Amino acid sequence: MGVLGEPATLDPFAPEASDLTRALVRPLYPSLYRLLPDGTAVASLADNATHQGDTVRVTLIDAQWSDDSDITAQDVVASARRALSPSGFARFSRVEATDDGTITFHGAGEDWQVALATAAYVLPDGRPSREIAGGPLQMASLTSGLEIAYAPNPRWFGGDIPLDGVRVQFIENVEIMIELLDEGRLDVAAVPSSVNLGARLDEMGLEFDAALGWESVLLTFGVDTTTFDERRWFSAAIDRRSIVEGLVRDEGRLSNALHPRPGAAGAAGPWEERSAPGSYPTTVSIAAPVGDELLGFIQRALWEQLNERVELELLTVEAARFYGGWQRDAPADVLVVRASGAPKLGGAGAAFRRASILPLAHVETVLAWTGDVAGLAANPTFDGPLWNVEEWFLEESQG
Repeated sequence: MGVLGEPATLDPFAPEASDLTRALVRPLYPSLYRLLPDGTAVASLADNATHQGDTVRVTLIDAQWSDDSDITAQDVVASARRALSPSGFARFSRVEATDDGTITFHGAGEDWQVALATAAYVLPDGRPSREIAGGPLQMASLTSGLEIAYAPNPRWFGGDIPLDGVRVQFIENVEIMIELLDEGRLDVAAVPSSVNLGARLDEMGLEFDAALGWESVLLTFGVDTTTFDERRWFSAAIDRRSIVEGLVRDEGRLSNALHPRPGAAGAAGPWEERSAPGSYPTTVSIAAPVGDELLGFIQRALWEQLNERVELELLTVEAARFYGGWQRDAPADVLVVRASGAPKLGGAGAAFRRASILPLAHVETVLAWTGDVAGLAANPTFDGPLWNVEEWFLEESQG
């Protein structure tokens, strides 16, 4: 399987964790609930739960880690206490173990099941491990810059796995990924949304599944290096509709939401068209990750729209750095970023009040594969392409 770039970390609760981090650890670490592609939360480690007021009490099923030790409430609590947003664990005000098999969550809302399914991984004693796993797969090896290899976890509580193993390779760019898939050197690829992607995959005779879920393209402004009026000027000066119609086309839609969802109103949000104030910066940088074709095209489109009024610099950053810690300390005034994940758990009001984030497009999540592989389906939540890897199988092995 191919993915774009290499994550900066495989610790899902580290500050530099990215969407790719969360996708790659999904087969390793279970959660109390998991998200289906349509955003429905279904029980996984949770046996039963009771909800009263702002408190939820969850009882665990009988499950073991790959080293044969029990998965306990203490593992859940230790994980929840390390969790950072966007993990749903971070949403609760207090988490405590009632006994080895029961956890109590305080500060729950009506969507508590979704919160417990949103990047809320349970790690052994709350820490990532290369030796211990609790999901359908365990890590067999990790080669920096090349791949991560998985093997079936014989103690997984879900039963036997049809595959002998999965190797996920870190690919430099979309064109190389599609070429490797076409040549049969990859069986599966998590392909970032790109221009005319569906038509290109069809021409190659490849199978693929696309889901319009929670993946979007955003423009994030540096609030420390641009003023409120400058950010408002950019928001008004950018022709979002022409970018979406010219580049995203039928594989997405214009978005006014920071966390769009499936459905007719999924891209509706609080962002509104604005008139441009008179103040704008004279020099600005627009950054995009290397290898992401769509973001590169959008970066160029923004340059075409703005370069006659503002002195622009286009920056390209290695994908692992871009989605790692680079964005927090970036010198750029304007960043082009891709955001994907689960349903919105908190308000977006602050970002819109500060005009710090401009939503551009709600785009499809795409998973492509050769005819030899079956059981795959695109999942646009944080669970990512390996969300149901325990159901994958090779057609040849089925006779």
